[in-house]
Amino acid sequence: MKKIPELIISVIIIGIIFYVFQFSASRDRLATEGREIFLELAPVDPLSLLQGQYMRVEFAVEREWLPLPQEINYEGKRAILKIDERGIATFVGVEANNDLGPDQVLFRGHLRKMEDWERRREQRSVPVQRGPFKLGKELLVNGSFEKLSGDFATGWTGRSFRGAAQHKLANVARTGKYSIEISADKASEWGVAMNVPIDMNSEYELSAWVKTENVGGDGRGALLYVSGHPDQPGSNGVKGTQDWTQIKLRFNSGSQKVASINCLFGGWGVSTGKAWWDDVSLRKVEYETITGDESEVTTGDVERDEPLSEYYVKLEIPQRTFLFKENTEDRYESAKYGAFRVGESGDHILMDLADENLQKLTIIKE
Repeated sequence: MKKIPELIISVIIIGIIFYVFQFSASRDRLATEGREIFLELAPVDPLSLLQGQYMRVEFAVEREWLPLPQEINYEGKRAILKIDERGIATFVGVEANNDLGPDQVLFRGHLRKMEDWERRREQRSVPVQRGPFKLGKELLVNGSFEKLSGDFATGWTGRSFRGAAQHKLANVARTGKYSIEISADKASEWGVAMNVPIDMNSEYELSAWVKTENVGGDGRGALLYVSGHPDQPGSNGVKGTQDWTQIKLRFNSGSQKVASINCLFGGWGVSTGKAWWDDVSLRKVEYETITGDESEVTTGDVERDEPLSEYYVKLEIPQRTFLFKENTEDRYESAKYGAFRVGESGDHILMDLADENLQKLTIIKE
């Protein structure tokens, strides 16, 4: 009798192994044989690294509403996407039969039906698109380290994360007379920090120039880091021996009222060698807003306050979260499209992000 539960467990394990193998093989086949299409991203938000290197994006196609005759049953159906000459796809309907044009593909997503009043309410809640941006005034009082209190830069303090590095004011500078130097003979993680008041729910750009000498180890090297922030924003690091190189990052303040800015040596690991920071800058990113009239397709007869249709359908895409490759975060700001592979059944996989010229940015980790 004891063998029966063991047999059941063995069957379950074999079934799980078979399912995982089939799922992996299906993804590989889709990635190599599926048709390539591009979906426009919704306005790209500033990069925010969550749970390490994970990122979530939205697609413009999810903000489209199509008129839906009441008699059409959309349950279990797939969306129809139309592909233009560049490979960019738009949502044009719901499958009724298998008669697709050469420029159309099936796309398996979640189709949500709504009445006209629901569509209008949701349409009003869609965020206003952002236009060109400019950087606001400088928020760091002593980012070039020229103001001194005793033998160190005013407003800046050393911070030990691990190891035994040293920090000091150095006569090596990109501009002015001074810079901050951090050095370590043994693997360490060390910072020089300043707290800066900021506005909540706002975007900021943090930048600096760094110079390195024989920086090694498993850490990122010489970088910028915002400590105490739930997203742990950190820039790319500079390693080896490099002349003055600019590094930068963007982050959203969320509920934070103070940004703890760190010139960090090490970063997600430890480093050895020597590095200098100069011309550290923190500025608020200020966007112009883009407003416009509602499209003719979704407005209906405005003068008589009549909707174009009583019912609408919206496409929602489940796959929008991915894992970044190391040291590719700087490419994210140029992302305009998601590059998908789509199979004949409508199954799909997000392969990469692409710029406005549809050039792959190779930032998604497989």
